[in-house]
Amino acid sequence: DINGNILDVNDSYCKMIGYTREEIIHMTIPDIESMETQTETAQHLRKIVEQRGDRFETRHRRKDGRTIDIEASVNYMELGSGYFFAFLRDITARKAAEKTIQRVNTALRTLSEANHALLHTNDEQELLDRICKIIVNNGGYRLAWVGYAEHDEGKTVRPVAYAGYEEGYLEKLNITWAETKYGMGPTGNAIRTGKPSVARKMMTDPTYIPWREEALKLGYTSSIALPLIAEGKSLGALNIYSSDKASFDTEEVKLLNDLAENLSFDIMGIRMKAEHNHILQELIKAEERLRHLLISNPAVIYSARADGDYGATFISENIHEQLGWRSSDFIGDSGFWAKNIHPDDSQRILTDFPKVFDHGIHIHEYRFRHKNGSWRWMHDEMKLIKDREGKPIEIVGYWVDITNHKQIEEELLETKANLESTVAKRTEQLVEANESLKTTIVELEQRNQESTLINEMADMLLVSTRQFNNEVQHLGSRKEKC
Repeated sequence: DINGNILDVNDSYCKMIGYTREEIIHMTIPDIESMETQTETAQHLRKIVEQRGDRFETRHRRKDGRTIDIEASVNYMELGSGYFFAFLRDITARKAAEKTIQRVNTALRTLSEANHALLHTNDEQELLDRICKIIVNNGGYRLAWVGYAEHDEGKTVRPVAYAGYEEGYLEKLNITWAETKYGMGPTGNAIRTGKPSVARKMMTDPTYIPWREEALKLGYTSSIALPLIAEGKSLGALNIYSSDKASFDTEEVKLLNDLAENLSFDIMGIRMKAEHNHILQELIKAEERLRHLLISNPAVIYSARADGDYGATFISENIHEQLGWRSSDFIGDSGFWAKNIHPDDSQRILTDFPKVFDHGIHIHEYRFRHKNGSWRWMHDEMKLIKDREGKPIEIVGYWVDITNHKQIEEELLETKANLESTVAKRTEQLVEANESLKTTIVELEQRNQESTLINEMADMLLVSTRQFNNEVQHLGSRKEKC
C-alpha cells in the first residue's frame, strides 16, 4: 500500500526470498530492502506515486541473511487509498556475471598496461614501482606490493615495492615463507608452492589471524599472492588486496597470474641484461688492460695457422715499436716472417719449425730484419693449440728482442777470453819467476855452505893461534928460569 506494507505476494517471490506468504504479508518494504534506508524507501515510494511507476535495480534481504539482486518494475494505481503493483526478477546471477566481466575487463586493462610498462622499463626497482601503481590505479585494488624471498635463517619476505592504501601495514607484517604461523598466509604459501594463493574471506580465514586486525582496519577484505617464478625457483610474490569480497574469481586469478609471470620474466630479463652489461663492461676493461699490456709489454704476442702456409693470424701492435713493422705486414703476407729471417739462421729455423707439432712447444733464437735494415736477435717461443680430439687448431707464441742480451753475452765472452789470455801470460811469468827464485835459492844455499866452512876454518885457525901463543909463553917462562 501507500505506506509500504506488503499486502500479497506470489509463490515465486516466496521461493526467491525464503519467507512464507504468511510471513511476508506481515512485513514492510524496509524489512526486506537492503540498499535503501527507511527514509530513502519512503522518498522512493513518493517518487513512484508522482511518476505513476518506476523501473530500477535494488537488493533484497533473504530470510537466511543473504542478499539478492532484484530488478523491479513498479506501477502505482489509485484504487482507494492507492496501491503499488511490483514485478520482481532475481538478477543475482546476471549481476555476478556482470561483475565478473567487469573485473576481468579491469584485469585485462591492468594486464595490458602492465605489459606496456614491462616493455618500456629497464630498471628493476622502477618496474616494480610502476606495476604496483598500475594494479592499484587501473585495477581498482586497495593495495599492491612485491616481496622478495630472502634465504636467511628466518626465510623472511622483504617488501621491495608497493602502491595504494598502506598506512604502515607492511612494516607490521613480519611475513616469512617458512612453515610457521607467519608463513602460512597467502604470501608464504605462494612462495613455497609456486602457485597463486587466495584469501577471499579475511574475516574468517584462520591462516590470516596474524594480520587480520590490521587488514580490516585498512579496508582489506580479500587478497591474493602470486608467485614470481624464475628458472624454477620463487623470487618472491606479488600481493594484491581488495575491498571487494567477490574479488579474485577463477578468470581474474588467471589474468593476474599471467601478469605475475610476465613480471617474473621481465625481472629476470632486466637482471640478465644488467649482468650482460656488467660482463660486457668487464670485457671492455679486460680488453683495454690486455691492449695496454700488449703495447707496453716487451714481448710481441702472435698466433698463426697450424696448417697450410702457417701464416700469421694475429700480431700484437707493439711489433711496431720492436721491429718497426706493422701487424698488417705479417697478416697480409703469409711468407713475410720467413723472408726476413737472417740468411745464416733461415735454414736452421725453417728445418726445426715442425718440432712444435712433435713436442707441442718449440723454442728457438734467430736474427730478424728490422724495418730500418738492422738485424735484431729474437727469442721465439711457440706452443701448439689442439682441439678435444687432438687436432691442431692454431700456433700461439711470443717474441722477445734479446739483441742487447746477445751483445752483453758476446762482450762477456770477449772479456772472458781476454781474462784467460792475461791469466795465461801471468801464469807463465810466475813460472819463470819461480824458476829464477829456485836458482837464486840454490846459489844462496851454496854460498851459505861456503860461509859455514870458512867460519869453521877461521875457528880452527883461531884455536891453533891460541895454542901457539900459549906454547911461546911457556917456552919464555922456562928460558927465564934457566
